[in-house]
Amino acid sequence: MYVPFVKLLAVFVLTLMPSAALSDPARAPHPLSGWEQDDWPAIGRVTRGAADTESVCSGTLVTPEFVLTAAHCVAANKTGQTMLPENVHFTAGWLNGEPAFHSRAAEVYLMVFGPFTKASAQDIALIQLATPVPAEVAKPLRIIPLSDVKSPFRIIGFSRNKPTVLSGHPYCNLTLERDGIIGTDCRVVSGNSGAPVLAFVDGEWRVVAVVNASAGNEAPLRSIAAVPSGTIAEEISKTQ
Repeated sequence: MYVPFVKLLAVFVLTLMPSAALSDPARAPHPLSGWEQDDWPAIGRVTRGAADTESVCSGTLVTPEFVLTAAHCVAANKTGQTMLPENVHFTAGWLNGEPAFHSRAAEVYLMVFGPFTKASAQDIALIQLATPVPAEVAKPLRIIPLSDVKSPFRIIGFSRNKPTVLSGHPYCNLTLERDGIIGTDCRVVSGNSGAPVLAFVDGEWRVVAVVNASAGNEAPLRSIAAVPSGTIAEEISKTQ
């Protein structure tokens, strides 16, 4: 009499388990399920020119007022010239294809003055929002030093092909560490620039690095991310 129930329970459990295809780091980031989308309101979309433009990057709310992203998302790397703040937009709290929050930038800060090298430790920026994100919309994700964590990591962000839905990888292994950058075996796509590399520490997700380039699709190195410097972490921690 209990066999059908046991079989039904087994099928139900199996449907909840991630398939090998969804966790394969060689595949493009997979859209998160509806309930998972709601778990990441602090990971938002950074756009240039207009909030609904096709120029898409990702960014992470690290305080109610500051967003961490890739420098090449908000500046020209050959000159170091930043976009006008009023042309930089951040939207967060995405659910069912719509954001719960939008703000223009008040200021854009690069980690170096002048030209910078993409896919390097220099390729990182902070956006100061004109309007802080309310606590009821999103809780900021804290930055944590790379030395305090171990892989596997997660990468979650937006893509140009699916600009209203968060996509990501559940398991990313550290495959490179040098000169302020890390590499992982997870594939990234256009729009993932600025997305956070995340580590689960003390019961919560923390930001370890910022995605800034694809390294191709050959294992073990598929993505490059910049590690926030101690200076960034210290300045941000003062406001957290």
